Amino acid sequence: MEIVTPSSETLRYRRAEDLILRLHALISRREGDGNDANDLREALFAEWKDLSPIDQHRLQRLSAELAMTYGAERARRLASSRTMRAARKRNVKRVSKVEWKKREDARKKRVWRKAGEAWYARKWEEALELFRQAPSAWNPWALAFFRSRAYHELGHIKPAMRFLRYAHEVHPQHVFRVLLMNGLAQAGEFAEALQLAKQCLDNPQAKPLEVFTAVEVLQRDAKSQSEALYHQRLLDLSERVRVAISSLNPASQVTPDDVGLGYLLLGSLFDELGQRDRAYNVLTEGISRVPNDSSLRVGRGLFATSDVDAFNDFYGAVRVGVQHEYPYAEVARITAAQLKFALTYEVANLGLTIARSWMAIAVLLTYRAIAAFELGHSNEVVEADFDAAKKLAPENEQILKNYHIFLALSMMTKGQESAQSWQSADLGPEVSKQAREELLLTRASTAWDATAEPEAAIAVA
Repeated sequence: MEIVTPSSETLRYRRAEDLILRLHALISRREGDGNDANDLREALFAEWKDLSPIDQHRLQRLSAELAMTYGAERARRLASSRTMRAARKRNVKRVSKVEWKKREDARKKRVWRKAGEAWYARKWEEALELFRQAPSAWNPWALAFFRSRAYHELGHIKPAMRFLRYAHEVHPQHVFRVLLMNGLAQAGEFAEALQLAKQCLDNPQAKPLEVFTAVEVLQRDAKSQSEALYHQRLLDLSERVRVAISSLNPASQVTPDDVGLGYLLLGSLFDELGQRDRAYNVLTEGISRVPNDSSLRVGRGLFATSDVDAFNDFYGAVRVGVQHEYPYAEVARITAAQLKFALTYEVANLGLTIARSWMAIAVLLTYRAIAAFELGHSNEVVEADFDAAKKLAPENEQILKNYHIFLALSMMTKGQESAQSWQSADLGPEVSKQAREELLLTRASTAWDATAEPEAAIAVA
């Protein structure tokens, strides 16, 4: 398994992207003709000549898109539209203004329909190209949000936040504020995220999801304070979350995701306070309210004090396909210790389809190798998994010990007894803590799906 690092081309693209964002920020403030703007243009030119044609096209598109934030975007015409306009000028075919508008509206609707298809198919680049062909087919706030979502999914956080900020300015929505707080913190613009979070908590009309997100941002900020202030801040935040949770009821049009996020956050705050029993009990209460929430089960499993309780929660989450790697690794570890190798093999395979971190992949490969050996798979298949795991985590002693045990066992004659036993390989306490934090981040990101969809925001008459 190859480890991929950012290439020089990727880094050059990011630098050019940042220069374009800064340049358009100046233009939006009517400072596009000043020395600062000219310096940015010169720096952009130095990067531009070494970019690939595809990257140049993407950056040209981004530059044109950013013009929407100060009302200067123009649609990119298709060749057919240019030909029709040229024909009209030459009087080859006379077209009335009424007929012209009818054709233009029909073109926008075709673009709108294709963009919707690309959106639902998660073809983000294709959707961005289509948005450029007819930007007036959507309400400005909706188009800005769609572009923000596409860039976010493509991993370009700064452009995503620029468009999301504009969408919120044009059409304030609590979901936009939630996404902005999370996205700004993710993009490293923590001061602005903190300012939004404080505004949310000062607003008595703030929605519960806003409160939860604001508290999550402030919880991270609290870590920079003294221990006494940190402890008091956590107590204050936990009380605010508890009040927000109590306000969640069917009449307030909340979703199960809102409820689950609230309980996950409250559990996280109690964990930070060193009150793991309270964290466990809070998540138990959350599960009683939202029994199908797999993230709550993962969270409770992380706070469990016994392998039995942890296994029950983790395996329950795995069975419904939870998109967190940690429970798969833990279920594989526990089932291997119980010699249930068929289940170990199945769960490790499932976990490898969603795992993202190198360590989780390495641990899951190790357990799949152990299970494969015990189930009678060929030594070549087993060794291939061990080799991939060692490349990903070359300094992990547990993985190396298990590999050497495999080598010793594979050389034994049939029926020969061995005193050796497999070593337990886990992700460690730091990864466990990281898994709790990722639960919150993943749940907060579901707000992307709580906003308008392309078909709902058409502006074509």
